Amino acid sequence: MNCPDCQSHKVVKNGHRQGKQSYLGRECSLQFRENPCPKSYSTEVKKLCVKMSLNGMGF
Repeated sequence: MNCPDCQSHKVVKNGHRQGKQSYLGRECSLQFRENPCPKSYSTEVKKLCVKMSLNGMGF
């Protein structure tokens, strides 16, 4: 496994976050997960929210 920031192969395990293994890049000190979860809503949901807001509807 390589660090996504510095591409170094020097990584160590660094606990668990949200049920997934967390890693630490030894050269750049970046904390990361192997398969991170998306942090935002999909484009379709965003469009629906804007449409509902413009129509005066609640969420």
